Order: sequence, then C-alpha cells, then structure tokens
Amino acid sequence: MYAKLFKSMYDGTLATKGPWQALVTFQQMLIVADRFGVVDATPETISRYTTIPLDIIRTGIEELERADPDSRRHDHDGRRIVRLDPERSWGWQIVNYEHYSKIRSAEERREYQREYMREHRDQAKHKDSGSVVAILPLKGDGKFLVRESYAKQLEALYPKVDVPATLLEMQAWLVNNPDRRKTMRGARRFIGGWMAREQEKANGNKAR
Repeated sequence: MYAKLFKSMYDGTLATKGPWQALVTFQQMLIVADRFGVVDATPETISRYTTIPLDIIRTGIEELERADPDSRRHDHDGRRIVRLDPERSWGWQIVNYEHYSKIRSAEERREYQREYMREHRDQAKHKDSGSVVAILPLKGDGKFLVRESYAKQLEALYPKVDVPATLLEMQAWLVNNPDRRKTMRGARRFIGGWMAREQEKANGNKAR
C-alpha cells in the first residue's frame, strides 16, 4: 500500500489550522484506501494497520468529517471524508481522491515519458559504440539495446562472468516473463543486479 502526497496538503487549512491529528490521520487514510478512495474500515482497523494510536485516529476522523469553509475545494462543504453509510459509524469516502488520482496518473505518465526519452537519447548518443550484444524487452513495447561498449564495461566490473552469455540469458528470461520486465530507467539496475549475483556464484564456486 502506498499513496502519493501532494505539497498542497501542507499549504492548506488541514495543516495550517490543525489539529495535527487530522493531517496524520488523513495521510494514513490515503494509504489504506482502495483505488476509488474508499476506506471501508473502522478506526480500530486503521490504527492497527498503520500503528498510529487509536486516540489520534479518532480525533483526526472527527476533524476530517467537519465542514471547512476555507478549504480550496468546496465539495461536501470542504469536508475531507464523508461516511459511506449515514447509518454506520465507520467507513468513509475520501472526497477529492479521484481528482488527485488523475493528477498523480498524469504526472506518472509524464515522468515515464521523460525517463524513456532520456534513455533513448543516451542510447542514440552511443549508437556507434559497437554492435548490439543483446536486446532486452522492456515494459510496453520498449527495448534496451546492450552494445559492445557497455558489455565491455560489464566485463571489467564482473571479470568472472561470461557477460555475452549472461546477457542473452537475461534476454530469454525477460521474453518468457513479460510481467517481470523493467522500465527503461530500471534496465541498467536490473543488469547490474543479475551480473553481481553471477559474480558471487563464481566466487563461491572457486572457494569450494
């Protein structure tokens, strides 16, 4: 479970007016909410999940349910959360969850595009650095081209590893495991981790 926190949360009335328990509780509710912003849990459950003391959660919820005329957004009179069922004392909908979820998704798409273009430019810059040794499939339709210059760097870093053969092994593994493929940004980290494990195996075999 994770949630993106926006800087505006710390500039608005939730942080400036308090109480501080409301801000802490709201952060925890963002974490335990489902993808629609629903927190279908009791205060006790939220406290147990997050290890935040129950009295803090209760105080925070009481404040988050209050109307706030100074809130930036006026949905539900500025309330941060509303009950899923008026007849029930627990279970809430985070009011502006969908709004901020769209912002988060747009930011993530832009970040992915920036990372892809950055790596693409880097690879284009080194396109004359020898022939392609391996082609690692990435998430989506991307590909990471491992050229001779990079393979030589790997051979220097991992002298006991058969780098070309190991790269082809990675390529085959990624072809057969599409759900485990990496992003353009994570490709070098993936390669480095695999090579390090192979180096450790080689060291262990020699010791025996």
